[in-house]
Amino acid sequence: SRGARPCQCNAACLEYRNCCWDHAQVCKAHYQMQAQARFEERHAQCTGNTQGFRLAMKAEGASFFDQFVFVEADEVHGAHQFTSRGEAQRQGVISTGDVAQLKFGGIRNPSFNGEAKKRYAVNLHTKKAWDPDNGFLAVMHYKKIPFGCGIWPSFWALNSDKVWPGGGELDIMEYASHSANKV
Repeated sequence: SRGARPCQCNAACLEYRNCCWDHAQVCKAHYQMQAQARFEERHAQCTGNTQGFRLAMKAEGASFFDQFVFVEADEVHGAHQFTSRGEAQRQGVISTGDVAQLKFGGIRNPSFNGEAKKRYAVNLHTKKAWDPDNGFLAVMHYKKIPFGCGIWPSFWALNSDKVWPGGGELDIMEYASHSANKV
């Protein structure tokens, strides 16, 4: 009968389908507290010792793009037209304000016979290099990452001693064209 026994917050009752009638209502806060405690425990295990780390570069807001060089050379010969900072602003590929935005650009018509149409894009390289022997931590916040045909948003770390592809790359984040949920 309803209320004959007090509800015990035990998730196993969900599996065995024998929860008390008010299980969801009574146990919601209990499960939230358990989840928060598990998160905090795992977070503590992941963060480890952060002593010795220091902020070496910060790129955000209106000055975000000041930390980067706009590389116009196309070493991969894809469906993109890498642009300068000024051209990227004119084409609406980048904008700044409270937040910095990178967007996929419009289409550029071929500039010579046999060339395919190109999409305006940016290829940004930091003005700073890091020694991997000393460690490296990058923290990024994305509000939205676009996907679609010819769209290839990525964040790579490259060797500063050798030109790509000879020095390799560390793919931190890379979406491939139509694969919106595959990093």
